[in-house]
Amino acid sequence: MLKQIISVVGTRYIVAALNLILIFVNARMLGTEGLGTIGLILAAININTTVNSLLGGNTLVYFMQRYPIRMLAPIALIWIAAGSAAGTAIMYLAGILPDGYALHVGLLSALYSLILAGQRFLTGSNNFRGFNAIILLQGLTLFIALLIIYFPMEHASVDGYVAGNYISQIIAALLSFYLLIPLFRSPSDRPRPKSLEMIGRMLRYGLWSAADNMAETLATRLNYFLVEHFAGRGSVGLLDAATRIAESVWLISRSVAHIEYSRIARTSSNLLQRQITLRLLRITLIAITAAIAILALIPEGLYAVRFFGPGFAGIRGIILALAPGIIMLGGNTIMSHYFIGSGKVRYSAFSSLIGFSAILIAAPILIPAWGTIGAAAGSSIAFASMFLFSLIIFCRQHKA
Repeated sequence: MLKQIISVVGTRYIVAALNLILIFVNARMLGTEGLGTIGLILAAININTTVNSLLGGNTLVYFMQRYPIRMLAPIALIWIAAGSAAGTAIMYLAGILPDGYALHVGLLSALYSLILAGQRFLTGSNNFRGFNAIILLQGLTLFIALLIIYFPMEHASVDGYVAGNYISQIIAALLSFYLLIPLFRSPSDRPRPKSLEMIGRMLRYGLWSAADNMAETLATRLNYFLVEHFAGRGSVGLLDAATRIAESVWLISRSVAHIEYSRIARTSSNLLQRQITLRLLRITLIAITAAIAILALIPEGLYAVRFFGPGFAGIRGIILALAPGIIMLGGNTIMSHYFIGSGKVRYSAFSSLIGFSAILIAAPILIPAWGTIGAAAGSSIAFASMFLFSLIIFCRQHKA
């Protein structure tokens, strides 16, 4: 298991390093306004992919241990297409999408969701090499595509960023389909229930999972739309830059959680599930705390002058306000994947709903008073409340 953790975390950090360079490049080339627009586009895509996870996310890992993959895939594809279209239409009618980018949000949401579904199938089959390959290809092709678009082609703009995303996601989707071919070709001895019966079971499981994912996504990204409302799009760019720096540490817990979920979903032993969770929780909290401490020690001058530019002054304060929340969110990611993998999805959903409620209460109070720092502090409050709830439930269940 340790080798799998190192390989997944290592791959994520190679991609994170490339993305970090792109954040600096985007900040220099596009400024706070451009970075704010990109942040809103990606936040909308995250919301759509969360909707699509109802039948195209962790639900696939859970049910591919029980049903043939050839029955699950068509259901996931249909749901992803419908979810991307419906989610984008709702956000467009609500007026929260940047002007002129609704179609791109819908199409990119479908691409992101297809790739995520492929990754879930690979996770469920314990193919972490394929999982890592897709992540690495996504990051590398986006990095190369944007550098070519920005410099030789001299098209440094939000439209250029969107074009680079199309290139990277299409290439990653093709690799994902290729890696899944052996899974579809291999015979399966799993039962083949009626389609409607299987969809019903997936919905009962997936509704809790989707509610969980949606509440967590809103808890982590609702601030973007609230900051735009209260402080303008330039402040969204500042918040997005700081959030991406801080959340680079969150990659540790997300990577570990993929392995945790795969292992817990394949065992019915409560004792083994408890041991796996506690072991990975300790490793994750230590690693995230150490990484956050390094970010906190970087002086403001390096962030605002050397890395991003003078338009991003104050970014270190936002990172410091986010730091305790990122540690708590990392711990909660491990706890929530225990609940999801053991079939107790409702507890993870309740945790995320608590975080969403906390941000709804805290953000409208803190953002008008303290701007982006208030938004970051609100996020930390939400993440801490999520982790505290998850710990209480876990300890009650296992007397740990």
